[in-house]
Amino acid sequence: MTPDTAAAFSSFTDLSTIARAAAIPSGYKQSFVDQKGSSQQIGYLTYKTYKTYDVQGCADACDGEKYCFGFNIFFERDPSLEPGPGCTDPPSTTTIKCSLYGYPVVGKAATNLGQWRQKFQVVIAGSNGYSKLAKPLPTVKGFKPPTSLPAAINAPLDNGYNTYNGMRFLNTNPYDPALCAAACQAQTEYDKAHPDSDGTYRPCNFFTSYILTRNEVPLGTYCALYTRSWDSSYATNTGYSDGSDKYAVINVGAYEITSLSSGGSPGQTPTPTPTPTPTPTPTPTPAPMPESIPSPPSNLLLNPGFEETTTDGAYKLPNDWQGTMINGGRVYAEDDQKDQFHPGAHAGTTYA
Repeated sequence: MTPDTAAAFSSFTDLSTIARAAAIPSGYKQSFVDQKGSSQQIGYLTYKTYKTYDVQGCADACDGEKYCFGFNIFFERDPSLEPGPGCTDPPSTTTIKCSLYGYPVVGKAATNLGQWRQKFQVVIAGSNGYSKLAKPLPTVKGFKPPTSLPAAINAPLDNGYNTYNGMRFLNTNPYDPALCAAACQAQTEYDKAHPDSDGTYRPCNFFTSYILTRNEVPLGTYCALYTRSWDSSYATNTGYSDGSDKYAVINVGAYEITSLSSGGSPGQTPTPTPTPTPTPTPTPTPAPMPESIPSPPSNLLLNPGFEETTTDGAYKLPNDWQGTMINGGRVYAEDDQKDQFHPGAHAGTTYA
């Protein structure tokens, strides 16, 4: 390419023409086309290089990866030699890369514009993103076949009993409900080892796993744990808005454990198909999500994504709370004061 500059590479119309003419692979939707940035989001799996702009080959590679939800293919201006002293701006070469992701690929995350390596500028052109139209929920050992839900569960009280049993937030792995299953089983083991005074405990018999997005960009996987199952009529929690930010739940799966536990109460096996009347509750104002959410400690038990405190009207981030057990209920308080906690997505029960 003449001249051999980053500006010439970025404005080279042939690259845009190739990207725009690329066919959409069967089973995928095009998330973005001909951007000058590559994807920069959670769930990165691996990348491959191709001699041609092979969108179908990239789709085949994604289909061959167990956890792949989508991919990003693009042209990258790379140095032909390693930049260093005496060779700070070597001649360029064009690399066609295909990056695979364990979450849906979205245009708002195509923000990697390249970098400087000595005096050589790496830039991106013709960047296209594709996400799977549908990805079947995987089966999980020890649990019944999953049920796909249109939204997250909004569970009412069950005859005055709160069936919600904590959550886990995961953003260092691809979307994988098996991790939620492991958290569910670990929660049961923990509660069984720390029973209430009457010898009973709160087992995890059911969980939902879903991807939380902010303005379409995946933030990670939420695992919501319950002592009993809830059917699709309670799947009404689609997300919320916070100012200009819109949070949504996608790819929701529900899993019921194969061998239900009564929690140590003889003859009180949980009912797998609930029919209680929901208790109307006010909709809380959601807490703003942090720019980068760290994975919480393993003993952190929170309501998935809808936390709020009322002390001085100040919102607290999810990782500010630590949960303790009092009379079988979850208590969520800051280290330095007794804030009230409102699990608004789970019947509005308040713990102080």
